[in-house]
Amino acid sequence: MEIISKELIRPSSPTPLEKKDHKLSLLDQFSSHYFIPILFFYQKQSPHSKDVNVDDPSKTTLHLKLSLSESLTKFYPLEGKLNPNRRAVSCDDSGALFVEPKFDASLSQAVQAGPCESFSQYLPFEPVIGGRDDKLLPSNPKEQTVFAVQITWFRCGGNAIGVCMSHKVADFSSLVMFLDSWSALNRGETVGSVPNFDLGRQIFPPLDRDVGLPNLVRLEEDRKVGLKRIVFGKEKLLGLKKLATSSHSPASSPVVKDPTRMEVVTAFLWKHFINVERAKNQGGCAKEIMFNMWHAVNLRTIATKASFISNENDEAGAKDFGDLVRLTSDAFKIVNEDFVLNCAIPFV
Repeated sequence: MEIISKELIRPSSPTPLEKKDHKLSLLDQFSSHYFIPILFFYQKQSPHSKDVNVDDPSKTTLHLKLSLSESLTKFYPLEGKLNPNRRAVSCDDSGALFVEPKFDASLSQAVQAGPCESFSQYLPFEPVIGGRDDKLLPSNPKEQTVFAVQITWFRCGGNAIGVCMSHKVADFSSLVMFLDSWSALNRGETVGSVPNFDLGRQIFPPLDRDVGLPNLVRLEEDRKVGLKRIVFGKEKLLGLKKLATSSHSPASSPVVKDPTRMEVVTAFLWKHFINVERAKNQGGCAKEIMFNMWHAVNLRTIATKASFISNENDEAGAKDFGDLVRLTSDAFKIVNEDFVLNCAIPFV
């Protein structure tokens, strides 16, 4: 892969003075600083396409940059830098990273070849802090980056557009909203309403101090992390549900009669992580280990809020799959509208 260019795309209009210091909500303060990645592959368009830039990648790239610049004016927190204390974004019009490499292979070869890990090269950097970041500019370190884009051109004329957005600033739903807006502007369409970026901190007022939480998602330089896709088919899910209702400690609370797919898959993965850790610690410290599970909860279906929250469950004595399904189900159930409005983070 050869880097053609990398630059910062600044908003088309300066950010108003009153919006220069974008304070994060309490929940965003507690959130780890990692990036939400998304990747799109596009085949070369037909010569009969209405796109006048179909045979000129440089014009396509320029058009994307111009529409991105206009989009950043509307979504102003994405053009700034995360402050070192991680309590606010400095919307100083510094811009979003835009990387453009070319790849000496066809789009079909790139998609079909190699494991899942190879797809990360089509992103501007690895989504976790500490991972690959050689495409970044010195003036825009990864710890302060909020938003970045990479468009990779293939030998056949197709391309891949990879995006990374900091979870400290937005969630996946917000990322999709931004991409919809950028796409519309790139097509020359008018964009309607934009999100209320102040809503989060109005509902969850931030702390005026460092919350002191470590970065929970970080890739150390001396560690290699694999990426695998696990598919649970219909029959497997039915089998897990059946196992959940028959595998539990006799002294435990009543089993979950009809667990959801999310609950059984989450508990299944949790159970096997516990098994691995117990196997690794055989013959070591006899002290019982506490195992924690964190899970994102969609607050939009609970209350009209746009934020991120995590659940933690811990029960050192949980030994059976059914027990873990019950704990997972109970944790999800306590996150209701009253819970959200009371601005608490669940520790079950």
